[in-house]
Amino acid sequence: MWIFTKDGFFSAVHKSEQPNHMLTVRARSRVDLVKVNKKLGKKRIKIISNKGTDYEFRIEIDRSTWANYLYDEAMGLDYGNFKDEIHLIDERRANIYSRVWADMLNIADKFSLKENFIKRSVNGAIYKSRRGYVL
Repeated sequence: MWIFTKDGFFSAVHKSEQPNHMLTVRARSRVDLVKVNKKLGKKRIKIISNKGTDYEFRIEIDRSTWANYLYDEAMGLDYGNFKDEIHLIDERRANIYSRVWADMLNIADKFSLKENFIKRSVNGAIYKSRRGYVL
C-alpha cells in the first residue's frame, strides 16, 4: 500500500515471514520515518537501513500501531488541497508529489479529463494550483 501524508511517502507491506500482526513500513527518506516515530511517542520503533533496496529505510510495526497513526492523520486532516499543503512544508517534495499526481492521470476514468491534461502537457503548458504553485 502506498501512502502519502504530510509526514512523507510510505510503502506498507506484510512480509510472508512476519507474524500476522506485524507490517513493514518502508520509506525512501529516513526523515519520513523519523516523523512517524515522533508521533508514536513512547512506542518509537528502530529504523532499519537496507542499502541497495528500493526503499532503504524501514520499520517493523504492529498493524494496530500503524492503523492508529493513519487514523490520527485522517482525523487531523486540516487542508483543502494536499499538493498546496505539501508545498507549504517542502517545495522540492511538492514538485515530486505533483509529478506522481500528473502521472496518475493515465488511469483516470474520465477520458476527457485525461485527454485535456495530456493535450496541454504536449503543448508545454505549466499547471498551477489554485494558490498558484507549479504542479
